[in-house]
Amino acid sequence: MLGPLAWRRYAADLAGIVRDFDRLPLRTEDRHTRIGVVGEILVKFHPDANGHIVETIEAEGAEALVPELYDFFIYSGYGGVFRHRKLDGSLKDELRSRIAASFLELRRRYPAVPIAPIDFDPGASEVNQLNRLKLLVESARRGQAAQGRGT
Repeated sequence: MLGPLAWRRYAADLAGIVRDFDRLPLRTEDRHTRIGVVGEILVKFHPDANGHIVETIEAEGAEALVPELYDFFIYSGYGGVFRHRKLDGSLKDELRSRIAASFLELRRRYPAVPIAPIDFDPGASEVNQLNRLKLLVESARRGQAAQGRGT
């Protein structure tokens, strides 16, 4: 347990750290094009399930953004409630409609951001996946260049 003097010292140290951090020079060079990876847990985190998408994005000169695993655990806490309410057999259709609605909302909020659904089911063509991913990276790069931000 820290006493009052120790807490004051701790608060002063934190304030100094924040002050020093704020004084760091900002990088002015162009940022890499960033590509978000979303989807089912295996597709996001397992290279064999997602066709090594992170490596492919990075090989194209872009930065892969994968959500934290923490988000999955938070979602999982509510997933059982959702499944329990949808035991009438329409779960797959419900999920498809929610995904479609999510894409529409993303397009509405961010019309300039390219979005490309890529199917990683076992029967999906690897060539098609790679081509769609390369097209997405190039489209994002062109959009960034048009806005004068990045490579």
